[in-house]
Amino acid sequence: MEMRRKRISVLSVALLVVFATTLARADAESKTVAVLGGGIGGLTAAHELIDRGYRVQVYENLDQFGGKARSFGALGSGKSGRGNLPAEHGFRIFAGEYGATRDTMRRIPFGNQTVEDNIVMGTEAFFASRNSTTFLVPSTFPRNIEQLHLFYQYFKTVTNYLPHSEAAFFAKRLYILATSCMERRYSEFEHVSWWEYMFADDLSPQYRDLVKLISGNILAANPHLASAHTVGAMALDMLFRTLVPGQKGILYMLNGPTSKQWIDPWVDLLRSKGVEFYPRHRLVGIEVDEDTRRVNGATVRRLSDNTDINVQADYYVAAIPVEKMQPLVTTAMKASSPSMAKIGGLEVAWMNGIQMYLKRDIPVVNGNIGFIKSPWALAAVSQTQFRPSLNLTALGDGSVRGVFSMTISNWTTPGLFSCPRPAHQCSRDEIAAEVWDQVLAWLPDYFNKDDLDSWYLDPAITWEKDGSQENYSPLFINTAGSIDMRPYPVIEIENMFIGSDYARTPQNVACMETANEASRIAVNKILDLDGRSDVPKCKLYPWEKDGTGEGFLKLILTPLRDYDRHRFNKGEPHLHCKCPACMCAGPKHAEQDESASWRELLGDEVYEFVSLIEKRLMDRFQRER
Repeated sequence: MEMRRKRISVLSVALLVVFATTLARADAESKTVAVLGGGIGGLTAAHELIDRGYRVQVYENLDQFGGKARSFGALGSGKSGRGNLPAEHGFRIFAGEYGATRDTMRRIPFGNQTVEDNIVMGTEAFFASRNSTTFLVPSTFPRNIEQLHLFYQYFKTVTNYLPHSEAAFFAKRLYILATSCMERRYSEFEHVSWWEYMFADDLSPQYRDLVKLISGNILAANPHLASAHTVGAMALDMLFRTLVPGQKGILYMLNGPTSKQWIDPWVDLLRSKGVEFYPRHRLVGIEVDEDTRRVNGATVRRLSDNTDINVQADYYVAAIPVEKMQPLVTTAMKASSPSMAKIGGLEVAWMNGIQMYLKRDIPVVNGNIGFIKSPWALAAVSQTQFRPSLNLTALGDGSVRGVFSMTISNWTTPGLFSCPRPAHQCSRDEIAAEVWDQVLAWLPDYFNKDDLDSWYLDPAITWEKDGSQENYSPLFINTAGSIDMRPYPVIEIENMFIGSDYARTPQNVACMETANEASRIAVNKILDLDGRSDVPKCKLYPWEKDGTGEGFLKLILTPLRDYDRHRFNKGEPHLHCKCPACMCAGPKHAEQDESASWRELLGDEVYEFVSLIEKRLMDRFQRER
């Protein structure tokens, strides 16, 4: 009898669990989430929510989805029935892991494969200089003899580029960051600029150029403004991925235009699952009740007829860029959410693309290209080599054979040739002419002036009647101290969340991965609020915290970081510092033997070992020649 009672009790509990789970899912299916913005963050939120049974509506200002990541046709370039030439806001680089983004891509069908299968790897990056040293940087640890040769030449170039004393100081600053615990990185290094932390003002022009190159080409950021933590963490990740075997590389791209290879199949998948899409619907207001700290509704403007529509939902995910969100933060929102009250201090910068269409394909390098000391901070990818299925003869007027996709990241420094003024003061034609002049000056061994067929500037750049420029799509920048102004995806308003790249997430840099992570965190909170234990939560990929990409070096770095956490919790600076963020430990100006500085950094044994390896590599490659 007792055993029977126990069986009945267990059965009752199981039935109650099933009943509760069924009710929770039914309740979720009756709830609507309004996703305000159709970029990467908005599409991620829609994907994760629809897969967990919610009704989802996506409102987007543009007629295309994908935000800054989308690609589009160069308007008016198609002739005689051909399609428009491919264009984009800026070329897409998937650096390192991008774990959340890749997870999303794996779940989007593309023919018999998935969208993730459209990612291809570049093998090296080329940093071109007009009058000084150039760098050819491997994207991964060497996998064959050719890559080993490139790897050797890269490090040889770097060590010859700077005096050894400065190279050692540069390495020490990175070492301090690498061995600092996460708490110290956010508490100290977030509040110091990359330029200040590296003491760039105190060292040689070559050293300053290297500091600029790292921030400009990793983040398109001004080194005087970008935080040391953000730039340094990304620089370390890329360094480790070239030093450690078996890790993902630093250069991945799509094998075709982004919308065709990723965004459009994604939207098609979500539509098939039931997501409702509303393009050309601009968010113009969010009504917040101060007493309940809840959103009562959002107003979107249907651009086809300028009609304002009141959107009612159970939850709202704000997935628009920070510069679009800032003017929508009302007094009531500030009172209800202190974290949203701070976003007015966040800054954006211009980083926009220009496509150079070529009469012949000029690959240059199997990766991206940086232009050292370019006043407009140019960068580029020769796209055609990565897009074998793209038939350019069927586009434009049929004469284009190559696409040199470029970005302009500095719009405030005067040009050198056709437009000796800042880019934001130049006309559209002057911008294109100056960019092409810089290409010819920095890459004379690859291009000649007759190679250019035509060009197309990002349409986000517009000109007002008075001749001034506007930029519809600037880029959020992680400036020093901005961490205190960035909200977490889960804010104080109970039914509103942030799904954009300015939110505080493990990625900690404005990019596609951050937007994806922010929306995943938002969805996880919605699941908590609804008691949804019946479905798995969205997975996160905290690469910096987990040391992803460090490989065997993690065995060395983890105990050093643990020790630094012990010191941090006691209120002590890093072991090799005397003050917070090591800002009282500048470079030593006293003359010293160059090799001595490397001995000081590496120690006698390691220095002798590295020197022996270097000598043997030199001898080997000399024999091969």
